[in-house]
Amino acid sequence: MLDTSYIEKSTGFSEATIESVLEGFIEFVQVELRAGNEVKISDFGVFYPKELGERKSRNLGIGETITVKPVTKPKILFYRRNTPKPL
Repeated sequence: MLDTSYIEKSTGFSEATIESVLEGFIEFVQVELRAGNEVKISDFGVFYPKELGERKSRNLGIGETITVKPVTKPKILFYRRNTPKPL
């Protein structure tokens, strides 16, 4: 469940409408990142997939060195011009 009270007050849209739009947006970003695509939002930032290569790590429980498989992590880069306005 998302806290939509600020958006409700500032836009007049219902909680159900706001939740539906936000959940759809989140799902869209997830699908695009899984496909290896970037999602750019004007005056906000860009969501992008970051590939982390294979690396060595330690299993602290037994002290053994292990190889960690490569993974792709979601990242976001905020644009500098996007400075929050005081509330």
